[in-house]
Amino acid sequence: AVTSMVWDTTHQTFLTAGRDSVVNLWKIVVVKDAETYRKLHTLPLYEEVECIMLIPFQFVATAGSKGKVRLWRIEAETDEGCRLVPCAEQADSFGKGGFLHMARHTIDRVDVIAVADAEHNISVLSIDDTTIDNVTIHTNRTIVGHNDDILDLKVIPDGTDQRIVIATN
Repeated sequence: AVTSMVWDTTHQTFLTAGRDSVVNLWKIVVVKDAETYRKLHTLPLYEEVECIMLIPFQFVATAGSKGKVRLWRIEAETDEGCRLVPCAEQADSFGKGGFLHMARHTIDRVDVIAVADAEHNISVLSIDDTTIDNVTIHTNRTIVGHNDDILDLKVIPDGTDQRIVIATN
């Protein structure tokens, strides 16, 4: 089952991920005057993927059942295709149940990701991508002890970038 989908900024390619443990990269193509989809790349992740997002303009972030946020660099192979290459992984996660939700925001030109795990903990991660060949993910803080099921979360851009909204039951 597909659990997450994201479009690129041109709306010509998109990524899907799910509990089949793969990420698929798709492109819209026109065949005989009709639009259809062509799979450009399949990336096996060996974990159920709950969340996927694009981090402009060169990375894909995934999170899933193993409780790690992973970054993948998008590399063009030809004009017609590209592939995803691993470039960074979160060192440790707080909970044991895997990540269920992920949201991204940029603070002072640094990408920040908020993730919620199956044990209802929320972690805030930052991505240091000073060079394309040296990308790291750091855990800034973890909020522990939330008691409700977390259905979704978003970072609110309010000037201070200090607020996260959580949807619960």
